[in-house]
Amino acid sequence: MKTETDPIITSSTRRLGLLHLLLSVVISPALFLVNSGAATYDLESQFSIASNPNGVWTYGATRNLDDPLLVHGTSFNGPFAGWQSAPGAHPAIQKNVSGGTITSDGGAGSYPPGVVLFYPGDNTFPATYGVTRFTAPNDGAGNYRLETTVHSYLDGPISGDADFHVLHNGVEVFGQIVPGNAGTGYTNNLALEAGGTIDLVVGPGADGNHFASGFKIRAAISPTTDPVTNTVFVTNTVFITNTIVVTNTVVVTETIFITNTISLLTLRTAVDSAGLSSRATLPLRNSIQQAERQVRKLSDKAAQRIGPVNPQLAAEIQALVLKLIGNTEE
Repeated sequence: MKTETDPIITSSTRRLGLLHLLLSVVISPALFLVNSGAATYDLESQFSIASNPNGVWTYGATRNLDDPLLVHGTSFNGPFAGWQSAPGAHPAIQKNVSGGTITSDGGAGSYPPGVVLFYPGDNTFPATYGVTRFTAPNDGAGNYRLETTVHSYLDGPISGDADFHVLHNGVEVFGQIVPGNAGTGYTNNLALEAGGTIDLVVGPGADGNHFASGFKIRAAISPTTDPVTNTVFVTNTVFITNTIVVTNTVVVTETIFITNTISLLTLRTAVDSAGLSSRATLPLRNSIQQAERQVRKLSDKAAQRIGPVNPQLAAEIQALVLKLIGNTEE
């Protein structure tokens, strides 16, 4: 049977995400873990539909990863309580508030009490990515320990792929396409000024279709005195060249295929002298002109992050990007 109390979970929205609910009072152990016992900020325990933003947490969506956040304005209640941009719309986020385990899709979905799920949209909706944002409080400047895990919200043949990203002050520090029946996670120490942000993001996967895509998510963010690990993560860029080596500091190797305005890029960046490293693989569907603007924008962001650590490295990265743009042809 299905519930009619949750506007996102109905038979008419089966393609949206997709839970025909069967409520049972079975208390189940968590399916995946984050060590959040000592956490100051915990997504699961602090989730609320009372307001959005909700303290340090904001629930919303974006069309592209670096677009401004569109804050969800529609809440719903029932066995699942959550947020979405409009009734029946995706992206969305919800929590099992029933006090019992909820099952769906013939047992393919099993949701213990308190579990949080978030779903992407796709090109049939105004936004593609579901975003859960942590914002450091006004008196909260410092280093933070982020521990987060995600797992497909459905199991078995019906489970679809999805992509998971972590953004630090708008710059991607982790991204992975996760196949169905699988999970991933990210743990790191990140520096935040007051008002600084960490975004946890779900996308529709390699096929770009949100059907059966989404994650169970746990996230714990705690102030820490441990040092921050500096990383560079470059994405949404088009480099048309072979291999370029800038001194012995930055090595960029890429493979690119161009068909009209469709680009597929595999980029590996290794930075030795500053102890920085990154790797990104991302399909692009931008015109070359759009990609050039993205290169400049992301280069500036990378330089801003690296500059205080290694000014020479920041300058070399920007010089490398300008050289690559100079080799770009329509």
